[in-house]
Amino acid sequence: MAPAFYSIARGSAMECKAIVDAFAVLQLALEDTPRQAMEFLTRIVEMLTRLCRRGDPPRESAPESTTTTTTTTTP
Repeated sequence: MAPAFYSIARGSAMECKAIVDAFAVLQLALEDTPRQAMEFLTRIVEMLTRLCRRGDPPRESAPESTTTTTTTTTP
């Protein structure tokens, strides 16, 4: 289930990169802010991409449970 969440987060980060790019083109941000934001978002997208590729880590198998039945007698 986690890879699905990582994929959604990755898409959101890529949308953020597009918004930052638009701000830079429209000159709505300070000079260094878009560059710093793009570097940060690029690292986030790379991290999320690796997490998506990795998939769910293997889980330790739980020990087989033994079913015990207890019976009670009423006098």
